[in-house]
Amino acid sequence: MFPFPRKEIDVRPMYAFLLAAVFSGVASAQAYQPDFAPATMKGPAKGPANEVMVLGSPHLSYFPKSFDPATLRGLEDRLAAWKPDAISIEALSGAQCDHVRRYPGRYKYTVASYCWDPAPARLATGLDVPEATAQAEQLLASWPANPSSSQRRRLAALFLAGGERASALVQWLRLPEAGMSSGGAAHPTKTIWISTPPPRPSPPASAPAAA
Repeated sequence: MFPFPRKEIDVRPMYAFLLAAVFSGVASAQAYQPDFAPATMKGPAKGPANEVMVLGSPHLSYFPKSFDPATLRGLEDRLAAWKPDAISIEALSGAQCDHVRRYPGRYKYTVASYCWDPAPARLATGLDVPEATAQAEQLLASWPANPSSSQRRRLAALFLAGGERASALVQWLRLPEAGMSSGGAAHPTKTIWISTPPPRPSPPASAPAAA
């Protein structure tokens, strides 16, 4: 048999073609911009990112009676020094509690364990939960930078009638000592607060709805 003559093939042009195809594809992929790009809708591109702190702890209601809340003072001081703009807690809202109260056969334990009864506040204000919630939202929509004591008392009363006990507490604690009374007598909001304790012990945190 006669051997076939060997012929060398220059593969450099082929490699050059493949490299050109690859780089052209990369360039076109980088230049492509879809019509809908969620990454461009993530808010301001400049400025510091928001800071979020998540604090997880056992429910204080499960602690023994020997537990002393004063042991949390150091933690409270550190949280206060951090100066958050808003604080949220694990709790059912007044609107949620108002809803589950309509199904006592199914949510009786939930209401008894996690829902504060706004009935005294409803009697004092004449507002049910939906009405009080709507008025509180209207008040917050034009909330001033430096609200008066009467405005804070009004908002606290609306929060109580709306079942938002924690938010009411925030407004009440921001009142000066003189602002906690009306005409020399204890304000009805304070009377309602004292006469209707929460169903179970809860952490000393609250959910401010207004600065």
